[in-house]
Amino acid sequence: VVSTQSTGSSGINAEYGGCNAVKEKGVDFKCMDWENKDDKFSTKADPTTCQRLKTTEIMCNMPGAKATKTYAVTMKGCGPCTAEDKNNGLCADCVKAECNSKMSSAATVTAFVLPLIAALYNTLL
Repeated sequence: VVSTQSTGSSGINAEYGGCNAVKEKGVDFKCMDWENKDDKFSTKADPTTCQRLKTTEIMCNMPGAKATKTYAVTMKGCGPCTAEDKNNGLCADCVKAECNSKMSSAATVTAFVLPLIAALYNTLL
């Protein structure tokens, strides 16, 4: 619903919960974007500048312990993981600017070991 009436305690805007109320922008921050090269996740050279609302927490995301080579980091590393990706171990998030510059050691080992196990398995079959 788009109202053309001014904000206030009466009228269309008040009736729909202040749908036209201006939301204040928070301070920009940076997060690292990730890519998968040669079956290994690594950060891209330059961080992404992220924008947020003033009331939104600073968060970055990165590949999780169970991320496969086809996993794509959401929003270029800015913001939280989707609930589904986080629950499935595909994504991990953190709450400081540029906190996603390194994967946890478990995620690094998993990203390396899983393709190796798959290759060995296929070789034995």
